[in-house]
Amino acid sequence: MSDVRFCLSTGKPPPLTAGPPGGLRPRRRLWGRDRELARVARITDPRAAQAIVVAGEAGIGKTSIWTAGLAAARAAGLRLVTTVSSEAEVDLPCVGLDDLLGELLDQYGGQLSDLHRDALACALLRRSDLPEPSPRVLAVSVLALLRSAVDDEPLVLAIDDLQWTDLETQRCLAYAVRRLWGRPLRLLLAIRTPSPWWPPQGGPTGSALLDALPAADTVYVGPLSPAAMRHVLAAASGTPVSAEQAQDLADSTGGNPFWALQLAQARRVPGPPEPESDDGFAPSVTSLVTERVAALPPRVRETVEVIAAMGRPSPSDVVRALDDPSADDPGQLLDLALATDLVVARGGRFLPAHPLIGTALLASIPGFRRRRLHLRLAESSTAPEARAHHMLAARTIYAGPGDPGGDTEDRGDLLATLDAAALAAARRGAIAAAARFADQAFTNSDAADPYRQTRLIRSARYHYRAAELLTAHRQFGLVDLASLDPDLLDEVVPLFADTAGRLFGRQAVAHVRKLLEELPDDIDPHRRARRAALLLTLRAHSFYGDERSVEASRAAVDATAAARSAASLQHWALGHLIEAEYMSGREPADDLVLCRAALERSVPRELLGMPTDVLRAMVMVASDDIAPARTLLERVREAALAAGDDSVVIIAGTVSGYLELVCGRSERCAAHLQEVDRIVDPDAPEAAVIVCMRGMLHIARGEFCSTRTMLAALDADGVAPSDRSDVVREYLRGQLALYEYRFGDAVEHLRTFLDFNHRRGRTNPAARLGVDVDLGYALAASGDLEGAEEVARTLVEAANPGFRSIAQGCACRIRARVAQERGDEAAVVAFAEAAVEHHSHTERLPELGRSLVVLAEALVARDPARASETADRARAILLQCGQLWWADRAARISRSPVPAGDVRPTLSPSERAVAELVANGDSNRAVAEQLHLSIRTVENHLRSVYRKLGARSRRDLPGLLR
Repeated sequence: MSDVRFCLSTGKPPPLTAGPPGGLRPRRRLWGRDRELARVARITDPRAAQAIVVAGEAGIGKTSIWTAGLAAARAAGLRLVTTVSSEAEVDLPCVGLDDLLGELLDQYGGQLSDLHRDALACALLRRSDLPEPSPRVLAVSVLALLRSAVDDEPLVLAIDDLQWTDLETQRCLAYAVRRLWGRPLRLLLAIRTPSPWWPPQGGPTGSALLDALPAADTVYVGPLSPAAMRHVLAAASGTPVSAEQAQDLADSTGGNPFWALQLAQARRVPGPPEPESDDGFAPSVTSLVTERVAALPPRVRETVEVIAAMGRPSPSDVVRALDDPSADDPGQLLDLALATDLVVARGGRFLPAHPLIGTALLASIPGFRRRRLHLRLAESSTAPEARAHHMLAARTIYAGPGDPGGDTEDRGDLLATLDAAALAAARRGAIAAAARFADQAFTNSDAADPYRQTRLIRSARYHYRAAELLTAHRQFGLVDLASLDPDLLDEVVPLFADTAGRLFGRQAVAHVRKLLEELPDDIDPHRRARRAALLLTLRAHSFYGDERSVEASRAAVDATAAARSAASLQHWALGHLIEAEYMSGREPADDLVLCRAALERSVPRELLGMPTDVLRAMVMVASDDIAPARTLLERVREAALAAGDDSVVIIAGTVSGYLELVCGRSERCAAHLQEVDRIVDPDAPEAAVIVCMRGMLHIARGEFCSTRTMLAALDADGVAPSDRSDVVREYLRGQLALYEYRFGDAVEHLRTFLDFNHRRGRTNPAARLGVDVDLGYALAASGDLEGAEEVARTLVEAANPGFRSIAQGCACRIRARVAQERGDEAAVVAFAEAAVEHHSHTERLPELGRSLVVLAEALVARDPARASETADRARAILLQCGQLWWADRAARISRSPVPAGDVRPTLSPSERAVAELVANGDSNRAVAEQLHLSIRTVENHLRSVYRKLGARSRRDLPGLLR
């Protein structure tokens, strides 16, 4: 894709890669294009690139090469779905989807769910009585339809002039193509790139669909050589062309065959390029088309102009748009228009013979007449979006000083049309288009218009739903909050605060709260109570992730209920309270969860936030209620996948992945993470959590190199220290240090991680269980026995009743390690047996396996047979869970100890010196000072000694070194 991005941004060609000799030959030979034709012919080769992009400047011959690719695919028996985008339709939503998916929906619609079939029926204007689909639902529906098609037969999706394909079509196709990559779906795309001769007109300079392609073969179409130009001109004119004439034409047109053919058709003597005209095109083409149009009879000229302004009209559309269509025979007018060679008929529609001709046709119409044309097209249009498009085009045309027409359209009619267009686009699931129309409605409203603010709020909400947060935030900031009624205020302010928080952090939320506090006091007591409740809810939102969050959220819930605030605000406050209690280790009351779930049905979709069922599942996991949580999450995930709600899929997938990880189902955890990886934004907060879980999975499997690679990638990102990614680094470094016996480093990193979360109120024992256990173990191993005891005590005291047994088992494991450091072998066995007992009644199998390993290690000296049996049981459990490092540790227990005399010679002098000092009771710091080493070097030597001697702790060293 780098070639395409280079072309789009610079207009310069990348180096051409020669294709195989020969290649496709269409019926009319394309001179000088053998390499390009050979490369597009590979659209039929399953071993070639899945996507081919034909890129080049306007008039260079992209469409001819694209058409040759279609001919190759058709000859190979591949099914084609195609669309040719038009500049006149770039702002009309879902036009491309109608062309591409209409026949597929007729054929495979019966295989789709009702939800997906109805969404496509709305988008393609086949039904108007159905609920509006969200953009996500529409995208998933496109995916479902294309999946049904490619499961039946290979499919080629072909788009010409991709730069003018409407945004909604591109986004839906991008969503589907990413998920169908590797399936029998091939793409053949043609896109215009900038050039000095033909600056781009209309449409985006980039492409959402191009950005979604994992890879593509970019075929850049460059200038024709003079020799090829000579053949092209001779074939078009039927008369020989001299080499000098061809060279002059190639030089004056930059090797552009379209321009050269236009000059040759007009019998012009080529000269140097003229300065660009106001419309951005070389005036030679515009002037040529203007001369040809001026020579046409008035009614034929009008017909050609209507076709150019409408883009791709049907014959009935053209006839309906003509001024007094009954004055002439419509069929004869259309035939005469086709005879001009300025327009062509294709697929039951009329369109300009070339996009440049269409642009030049519109540019050749005087301003006042062009305005009248668009107004007439607006009157004849049946779709609100098309009517709004033409009314806006008429409004923006400057007809010149003294123009008698002036601003003739009625402003009220324009605003009503724009409002209707926004609603119609939203009903089709085209929220971005709805936002554009709503923007125009607000912009064209007078300051005194009583509906101006309503239009502003509607526009901001559409932008919010389209994930255009910065625009939404700016528009919410323009709203006059003092004039809003309480219900509307309860809906607008949370959205304003949410965009502020997501874009600029908690301080921006505090600024929104301050704006609300500065509003004039209301004399109505009910309105005052509603505003006070809203302020308390904003306060709770600004404390999100803070230790004050629970208290603030509870106050907000009470206030919103007492003031009878809008359902959306009560729902928002309840969500804050449930999350805050969960993060602080409390179990939210059932009535809170049920109340929020009941409110969900009456809350606008953009205000729903985290689904209540996901919150319920998180509470279940915290209470070790694993089976119901898994069932609930699976139901939420399947519903979100069917509805195309990526945000809920990400949340449910992440929680499900964590659930499977702690239960030892590593393969299912990896599957959830892979699913989420495909759709999550790398900058989203959830991305850091997914990275953390993937690192934990690598460490549990003993894949330390993979973990180091992840850490190196995070370090390369250069994120700020306060970023979540930095916290993830601390945790993964702490775990890695622990498993590599660098206990001092482990303590430092894990404490940093826990301190960060404690400052944000995240003290839930279930969520931080693994971190606390690792920290307690590292503290005991590094000699801080009191610190390890404190971790064990806090772990049990903070746990809720449902989770207490697991917490007690982990605390016993920490205390077993402390007793081991103190040399109390009986206490080690007792604590290890207690840990096994606590963990025998939970689905968290990794905890049971680890506790069995600790017990087996404690029994080696006392009861070797039982130790071996316990180790075998632990190893079987841990292998089942994919915990390979711990399984290997269990396997080593049953091995016979190596005689000390055989081991001593394997220690290096430095290792022996460190081992002897540690065996005498010195701490790592004391050893470092005596041997003039760094603490890290001492820990590295000690880790090597443990491995070579088979020691489990420093207490084993005196016996092994004798």
